[in-house]
Amino acid sequence: MAGSDRRSAGGEKVDTEQLHELRLQRWWLDREPLRTQPQAVAFLADVHFAQLFGTDATFPCLREVSRDDEVERGKSGWGEDLDRMWGWKDDLPLTGDGWYGHLVGGRLSLVSPHLLGLLYDHAGDEDDADSAVGLSETSRRLADFLRRNGPTSTPVLREQVCHSAADLAKARKELGRALLITHYGVDDSRAGWPSSVLELTARAFPGLGGRPRPERDRAAAAIFLDTMVDCRPRELASGFSWPIDRARAALDALRVSPAPARPRAARTARRR
Repeated sequence: MAGSDRRSAGGEKVDTEQLHELRLQRWWLDREPLRTQPQAVAFLADVHFAQLFGTDATFPCLREVSRDDEVERGKSGWGEDLDRMWGWKDDLPLTGDGWYGHLVGGRLSLVSPHLLGLLYDHAGDEDDADSAVGLSETSRRLADFLRRNGPTSTPVLREQVCHSAADLAKARKELGRALLITHYGVDDSRAGWPSSVLELTARAFPGLGGRPRPERDRAAAAIFLDTMVDCRPRELASGFSWPIDRARAALDALRVSPAPARPRAARTARRR
């Protein structure tokens, strides 16, 4: 049975039975797996947002686009491809090539600097958390600690600010969805696994803020629509952690004034 028609980024009707395949192509899953950091940077610059892990093909996913079924794996399933990807998500914020935190679908995600500039809803100052709406007191204390002390490892933040792993996890997600903090490399000075380091987004990515929200929202919705091939308001709302009314307004503005079509890069066959 034929699927219902939906609207693509270029305005064409897309049958739902075709949508899955079109998205796999758009998300580079018809190519060779990513094997180098420059390839990961190029991928993020093209799709603009990706979950770190994703199991339902809802959004672009760095794990899936870097998965190499030819590598050897240990009993845990860990292999060279996963090891490479694990390093990229720590390095991209340090090089300015990608914001990393909780956002897309509420999961750990990477966002391109260009899209970050459209989504960032604050002035672009180190004290942005002071005027942000809806933050818990713990989140405000964490942001203020980062403002005063610079990039800080999660064990230090847990000990000196949040006092429990649960409170730290909640504050990280809250500040991440507001785009106020980013993961910023790792600290390997302690025994055991390296610890994540957090930093203020405004300091890690200077020059944010300034454009009117309706203009930014329309541009961000255009990017989302291009990457998703097709989208509806609830998908946009989930992707960018927006209220549903904001997503509807952005898509309505895009229909009134469509964004120009973006040229596609050539595809190469992927061994999978």
